[in-house]
Amino acid sequence: MKNLIIILFAALIPLHSFAQNNPKNEKEDSAMKPSKNDDGEWDLIVIDTQFDYFMNAIARPMNQYTEVNLKSRNTILVNEWNSYFM
Repeated sequence: MKNLIIILFAALIPLHSFAQNNPKNEKEDSAMKPSKNDDGEWDLIVIDTQFDYFMNAIARPMNQYTEVNLKSRNTILVNEWNSYFM
């Protein structure tokens, strides 16, 4: 029985590593395009598995953030980004 399993895996591993026969069409654009709705506001589609958890457990209402808090957090994030990419 062990030999049968080993032979089965040995036969399937090379088949798994072959390249695809039909490559993707390079002209297809999978990027999300922003669009405005009838009211002139932007539609936002969030594709994140943890978004509901974040909204229920971590995020606070907008009125709990002060302008000073938001500006200081933005400064920290910009400086962190610059240190990584500049």
